[in-house]
Amino acid sequence: MNFSADDISEWKDILCDELQNKTDDEINDYLLNLQELTLYQLKCESLPKSLGKLRNLIYLRVWSCPNITTLPEQIGQLANLSELRVLYCERLMHLPNSVCQLLNLKKLQLSDCHQFGELPEQMGQLQQLEVLERHSCLYMQSIPKQIWQLKNLTELTLTAVNAVLPDDIGQLRKLQKLNLSGSQFKNLPDNIGKLENLCLLVLSYSNLKALPDTIGQLKNLKYLHLNGCNQLTGLPESIGQLGNSLQTLELDGCDFMALPNSIGQLKRLPNKWRLPMGLTSLPEQIRELSFICHLIITIDDKHLDIIEHIARLLPNITTLEIRDAGYHSNCSLTRLPETIGQLWALQILDLSGCEYLRILPEQSIGQLRNLKILDLHYCPKLKVSNEFFDALSECQILGKKRKKQS
Repeated sequence: MNFSADDISEWKDILCDELQNKTDDEINDYLLNLQELTLYQLKCESLPKSLGKLRNLIYLRVWSCPNITTLPEQIGQLANLSELRVLYCERLMHLPNSVCQLLNLKKLQLSDCHQFGELPEQMGQLQQLEVLERHSCLYMQSIPKQIWQLKNLTELTLTAVNAVLPDDIGQLRKLQKLNLSGSQFKNLPDNIGKLENLCLLVLSYSNLKALPDTIGQLKNLKYLHLNGCNQLTGLPESIGQLGNSLQTLELDGCDFMALPNSIGQLKRLPNKWRLPMGLTSLPEQIRELSFICHLIITIDDKHLDIIEHIARLLPNITTLEIRDAGYHSNCSLTRLPETIGQLWALQILDLSGCEYLRILPEQSIGQLRNLKILDLHYCPKLKVSNEFFDALSECQILGKKRKKQS
């Protein structure tokens, strides 16, 4: 028997449902053959040292164990372990160095372990590792250099990192997904352009101020997420070099002065797209994106000129959602310009939630003969005339009612 009486007693307490009514011999065999183990909401401060005897274990998940501060050193004996996930263990502070002996480990995930500090220094020994996820890296002051030795890594997630991202990241040539959302760094290293297999790059809600020109070298990049990067002032011209691959460019919450001329080369963007805030004009080359028919814009009274540019350069817009930038700036949207009437193809105009909107150019909107739906829900300060209802008799006006005649 591999497990002592004390071991078995300890596992009975942990796996009471699975091991009840089993003899000690049956429990011994059960543990020896166990391939998948989830330890959920345990109150103990440490896991059994006999965990290392589960030699056939392939998947280990430690989930919502609030009192655990580390894992037993014996975990390094799990020679067949392929996946280790530690989730919502709020007091977990580190992993034992023996984790680096798990030479068959392919996935390591640490999520919402808010006290966790640094990763083991010998991480580079995990040469089979394909997925490394560490969410909420609040206490991570540096990224172990050994991470860049993980040549088989295809997915890397390091969110809310306080550390600087080094040039060494360019060594991860097999990397396909990189998530650095919520991180504090202000720049990406130029060597990021060497990640030739990268298809997903998530930088949302980071302190990023600029993208390097080498971003254009990521010829397989399909998804670029920049939502909430409110310190980012624009995109490099090299973004146009991703025209054959980029399918998603998320800019919600970004405040740009301008879009690059090369934006017109991104012919694989979806037909529904959100423009960043802050724009008062559009580059002429954006007319090459004539396939865009559904546009979302966030504006205030200082940026109304963008409507005219949309009408002139993107004439095929059939759905326009306008959101109030007042949630992000000191200025709100109180009116719409007369140029809204130049959007001849418009079928849906969604102004819902513009709570400070007071004035509609009724005559101009009345010229939109293709307009089918005008959504004015949650626009409490806006008043519309009965004549406006008459002019749009073929259009559904949502959120407002015709005034009763006295």
